[in-house]
Amino acid sequence: MSQPFDLSRFLDLPPEVVRAFAAQQAELEAAQFDASVERAAHQHEQAMVAEKDAFIVSATSGSSCVTVGVCADLPPELRGARVDGLERS
Repeated sequence: MSQPFDLSRFLDLPPEVVRAFAAQQAELEAAQFDASVERAAHQHEQAMVAEKDAFIVSATSGSSCVTVGVCADLPPELRGARVDGLERS
């Protein structure tokens, strides 16, 4: 990760240069924050897909499953249910 540039070694820099470095540092911090939010959202999405896959596998691997997605041992409210866009038939 980038470290802020230490301007204290350059005492004779014009104020506009100091402001430009400060603005650049603020933009860098904002971009790093945005990237961390995107990374966390992607990881969350991957975890949700894995959880759905695990649920579907566990629901369809019971001994009473006749066809994929339809299991007699599921509670009645889950039979034929939609799971966040995944439809059971």
